[in-house]
Amino acid sequence: MKFVFFGYDFSANVLQRLIADGHELIGLFSFECDGIFNFNDDVLSIAKKAGANHSFVKPEEGHLQPFYQMGCEALV
Repeated sequence: MKFVFFGYDFSANVLQRLIADGHELIGLFSFECDGIFNFNDDVLSIAKKAGANHSFVKPEEGHLQPFYQMGCEALV
């Protein structure tokens, strides 16, 4: 299943499990983190390794359309 992930390092285990189970990450939406209480280094690294695009913008319908065209089956 191709999917787009929304999250930061707190949820990196979920992202890693989906990929380990054979699902394909095609996009990541995260947010700017303070580096003190929240981080996104791990999810960005996972996305880069997967060759997935990442963005820090608040997603709107127009931002998701390219992923649907790529065959996105789930937003997580």
